[in-house]
Amino acid sequence: EVVDEPVSSVDILPTVLEVLGENPPAGLQGTSLLHPDALKRRQILMEGYQDNVFAEWDPRFARDQHALVSKGKKLIFSTLGKRELYDLASDPDEHQNVYHAGEPDSAALTAALEALLKKIPATQDRPAALDANTVQRLKSLGYVQ
Repeated sequence: EVVDEPVSSVDILPTVLEVLGENPPAGLQGTSLLHPDALKRRQILMEGYQDNVFAEWDPRFARDQHALVSKGKKLIFSTLGKRELYDLASDPDEHQNVYHAGEPDSAALTAALEALLKKIPATQDRPAALDANTVQRLKSLGYVQ
């Protein structure tokens, strides 16, 4: 069966469990793809984080992005300040940015995305320190010089 609604990788486990006849554990994220009507009523949060290698190559990659898909619309926030909104029904390839700060869809999705982002725990901005043995092993494999 083909599912026409947006889905997320968190939907795989609930789907597999249902196919196997198992009950998903309490609090499991995602929705079984065997229930496409339930997929229509939800929001999907997506995140993309800066990769320092690409950021050094081109400044446009020096940003994080967060997106929300809800009710056939996709809102994208960039930490560089760019905002994008796409109507996925009429523009599934996301060519026409229809974001306007005062427009109702833009305002509603912005509020929803900001509320979701406030629920995400903060992470450390610095990489973990590697011990000398790990660095040596990475060098021997050619991952670092």
